Amino acid sequence: MKPLRAGRSTWIVVVATAVGLAVGCSNAGGERLSSSSAPIIGGVADSTNTWVVGIDVGGYGICSGSLIAPNLVLTARHCVSKTPAALDCNPDGGLASNKILGNYSASTFRVTTGQQVGASPQWTVKAVRYIDDPLANRLCGYDLALLELNKNSAGAFPTKWMPPSIVSPLKHKYVAAGYGCQNPEKYGGGGCDPRGYRMMLDPVTVVEVTPLEFFIVGRVCGGDSGGPVWNKTANVIYGALSRGDGTTATEEGCNYGLYTRIDAHLAWVQKYGKMAAANGGYAPLPWMTATPPPPDAGPPPPPPPPTKAGLGEACASPDDCTTGVCVDFGEKLCSTVCNAALPCPTGFACNGGYCYPESKLPDPEPSPDAGVTPAADETIRASSCVVGTDFPPPKPQPWIVAALAGVAVLVRRRR
Repeated sequence: MKPLRAGRSTWIVVVATAVGLAVGCSNAGGERLSSSSAPIIGGVADSTNTWVVGIDVGGYGICSGSLIAPNLVLTARHCVSKTPAALDCNPDGGLASNKILGNYSASTFRVTTGQQVGASPQWTVKAVRYIDDPLANRLCGYDLALLELNKNSAGAFPTKWMPPSIVSPLKHKYVAAGYGCQNPEKYGGGGCDPRGYRMMLDPVTVVEVTPLEFFIVGRVCGGDSGGPVWNKTANVIYGALSRGDGTTATEEGCNYGLYTRIDAHLAWVQKYGKMAAANGGYAPLPWMTATPPPPDAGPPPPPPPPTKAGLGEACASPDDCTTGVCVDFGEKLCSTVCNAALPCPTGFACNGGYCYPESKLPDPEPSPDAGVTPAADETIRASSCVVGTDFPPPKPQPWIVAALAGVAVLVRRRR
């Protein structure tokens, strides 16, 4: 199978334009696999994670995959099907909309849990499962397939597997693995070899998550297609490698990878997971019947703005009032300016130039309007002698009455 290469060198460009080219299976080209186990562009040889498998595609191509059940391998769709040499995820990119040109038969594949593709133990493939969605034909965001294994290696299935996640990855550091190129591909050819050995990259960093895919900064390359990114704390797989960047005249390829999210196709993988369990003679695994959590509703909505007080209601400042006026009538009440041209509404009387509830007036007889004018944005305050209000004037005190009577007597004597 021909490697599919990207024409851009940064994940940022891919995120912005939704255009990418597939990494694809590494084509062995009939060449013998090197025996070197040098690190794969910064990775290390992996003898532990035997659930990460190598896939021999008919003896001429290499892909990677993950055992998610004893007899079920998750890999990339372009590893098991004939596809164009380049994959353009932009609908206006000019390529035919039909990205799948044909499928390989199940007998084409050999799966190994060994450190090298072609090594024992190996399993043949009973069936290949594809995503049941017409949109899967475009590959981008749907680049997943399942290989159901035959029980043909010492009469047993592999003993290690890793469940798929039912939720999306976060922007975080994880681990990646695959059997792909151990040297970056070069412009005009060269690089890549050695390949066909299981190598691990720890860490890789998820830098962007979309509804169907996620992007890592990490040097995965041709032959790593279908390989996993996983959380070594939670022990779950988030996706399978779909594509990445190719070489340019000035830069090496294989700088980042784009993975198809498994949780975005959970119903599909659960459906064929249960079928594989029935065919393999074991009970469905917990992930096959798990229910994903409800989608995150986001942060709670902000509290509604406080309700402002209406005319005649208590206030502490003008901001508390719908009218923007708070008057201290001895008690602070929301009010509004009034005069002959601006009468108060029903139930209110004009008191010192401001509307005051009639029900609170102590005496129905008004006094002259002193015309109290409020200062801007401040509570209007009435004086202690009730200047500028319509309250009745204070009643005469007894000493005032006696003084007036004495004055009257003196006037009469003079006369």
